[in-house]
Amino acid sequence: MDPLSFLLVCFVGWVNQMARNLTDAADGVLRGYRYLIQDRSTLFTEPFRETLRKDELHSPTRPRRT
Repeated sequence: MDPLSFLLVCFVGWVNQMARNLTDAADGVLRGYRYLIQDRSTLFTEPFRETLRKDELHSPTRPRRT
């Protein structure tokens, strides 16, 4: 595996862990919330959004600026 692919895999894993930490049932910061408003940043990957959806936290993506 080349270094860039390894870095990408590690980064995606870290972002997914942050989503799990945010929605943790015991002490997650977003516990009790229904929506997370986000921008179009590439940090919000599909697995990140899927983790939020599993915990019934809706995360609408803002439209592109026109």
